[in-house]
Amino acid sequence: MKWAALVLSLLLVLLQYRLWFAEGSLQEQAELKQRLAQLERENARLEEKNNELLEEIVSLKTSNELIEERAREDLGLIKRGETLYLFPETPSNLAGQPNSSASQIDLNQEQPDGR
Repeated sequence: MKWAALVLSLLLVLLQYRLWFAEGSLQEQAELKQRLAQLERENARLEEKNNELLEEIVSLKTSNELIEERAREDLGLIKRGETLYLFPETPSNLAGQPNSSASQIDLNQEQPDGR
């Protein structure tokens, strides 16, 4: 009878060890659930970003105004007759304080036909 109690006790210890510390343990399951939740949040954020980019693509394909805006902002392009003001990046300008030495380029060019 003592042998049976000893075998059952060892079996209980072994099963408890597997439950708490071995591969597939409760701790590992909790970590996997946490990782899954994190990845689902990341997927949702990326899906939202993809949807925004798809909307932007559709807008760029259908709207010349948006293409002009992007060309102005990203490439620094301007139309004929517009005046471009350049403000150099300085530490005071980056801090939000106005800079008194601003550069100005005037592109008031007439086309040969007088427009």
